[in-house]
Amino acid sequence: CTADEVLKQIRSKLKAEAPAYMDMVVVDFDIDEYGDVKAIRANCASEPELGKAVIVALYGMPKFIPAKKEAARVRSHCTFQYPVADLFAKQ
Repeated sequence: CTADEVLKQIRSKLKAEAPAYMDMVVVDFDIDEYGDVKAIRANCASEPELGKAVIVALYGMPKFIPAKKEAARVRSHCTFQYPVADLFAKQ
């Protein structure tokens, strides 16, 4: 599942402690027609360093298989919501 792979990537890169006052983080990004991750966003306004760390972690994702429409590769969008504690859980 893509959501699980994204979570694994974030967990492997985050080294800090989970912020005590945040419950959920919503991560969204685009996948271009070549399978590259683009335009990553993380809703961590109250914890900007966490948002930056999530973005950096996702830029390290391997290429995705791009979506197709009528046999042509097209851009797609992904949005995932994770409890903050899950981002910092030991693998």
